[in-house]
Amino acid sequence: MTNKTDNLEAMTRCGVCRSKFGKEDIFLISDDPAKTIFHTTCPGCRTAVLVLLSNGQNGLLGMEMITDLDREEAKEKLNTRAITADEVIGVYKALK
Repeated sequence: MTNKTDNLEAMTRCGVCRSKFGKEDIFLISDDPAKTIFHTTCPGCRTAVLVLLSNGQNGLLGMEMITDLDREEAKEKLNTRAITADEVIGVYKALK
């Protein structure tokens, strides 16, 4: 990809089969000032993808991850409170 337009065009297509996403394939999971997360399902190969968009110092940053989560599972998992370091240490101690 050589320019910003090419990069944006790449994010509108499935990374697996290159099918184009439609509006009906995109589901908003989370939106806050730091980042926006979408879940998409490819209309061609049915691959599920999480898309993270974030404003960085050098402009818009985008990342895609293939997932086995459906829309509702992704929303549930990504809107859950994060595990703290103290909780991890507590489990570790309990398993010793």
